[in-house]
Amino acid sequence: RRVRGKNRPMKGIKLVEKILPKCIQVSKESVRLPVFVKPNAKISNIVDLTEEGLHVQIAAPPREGAANDELLDFISSVLSLKKRQVSLDKGAKSRNKVIQFNDITADELYRRLICNLPQK
Repeated sequence: RRVRGKNRPMKGIKLVEKILPKCIQVSKESVRLPVFVKPNAKISNIVDLTEEGLHVQIAAPPREGAANDELLDFISSVLSLKKRQVSLDKGAKSRNKVIQFNDITADELYRRLICNLPQK
């Protein structure tokens, strides 16, 4: 028996846009997410997800791209993505970066991010 109001598929993009934070940018080919990086941390971890973007601490120095490589490896492992699905779009020499995700929907990306946020 089907209960009214349950098991209904979500229709339309407008509903999804209300659920997703403004920082997640969706295009036809990819999803982009602004990331604020703090290098030289003791351990790599996700600090917070705000309307501005994802805040991450990385346990690598900001020299010769070490922090960028560690950031991409960390994000791909935490979100259970292949390394080819995660790339640095902007901010190679800045703490404010934009990461591009391929072959994943914005809904799925947001769900995986929420599951890996620290408990408050």
